[in-house]
Amino acid sequence: MIEVLCSYKCKNQSFFLAVQYMDRYFKMTERQLEPTDLHQIGVAAMFMACKYEEIYPFKLKLVHEKIAHEKISKEKIRSQERDIMRTLNHDMSCTTSYEFMMNSLYLLELNKLLDEKYFKYLVKVCIYLSKMNQYDYELQQTQNCSVLAASTIYVAFKIIEQLKEDFPLEEKVRFFMTISHVIIDQRTIRNIKNF
Repeated sequence: MIEVLCSYKCKNQSFFLAVQYMDRYFKMTERQLEPTDLHQIGVAAMFMACKYEEIYPFKLKLVHEKIAHEKISKEKIRSQERDIMRTLNHDMSCTTSYEFMMNSLYLLELNKLLDEKYFKYLVKVCIYLSKMNQYDYELQQTQNCSVLAASTIYVAFKIIEQLKEDFPLEEKVRFFMTISHVIIDQRTIRNIKNF
């Protein structure tokens, strides 16, 4: 999915939505799925996410010929799309860890605090770590998107702190915990300092 959506210059949010649709479908479907169904479901999820997120979404012909390499018929892609929609009760709008993470970075006003170079690097690290989180199905099923985003941002902060010594880590972590509705106590502060 990462490779396909990157090569077609899709938004990062399209990837996160596609994964969200696929994971929710796996969790909610009553169908007995086979490993061979994975490709078809993934193709349909990308097709749906692009329809929802992109200004110029994929055309079915492109999905069939280039993404599915003509191994999945147009009708099977449409059918899979209908099945996913029904299974998800047509609830296609959902918050992803990517949205939560990006909104948090701007609420923290890091784009004003950091030089453009460091801010771009922070965003890049956050996106990379978030995409890696998507590979762990168990993690995705046991943690909500705000927790995943918060942990990703924290790790990215630690990386930035190593590059920029004057980065106000403790202050930004406190503020981030406040906007994330994470309860902060003295033990948490000590752990942050000792990390």
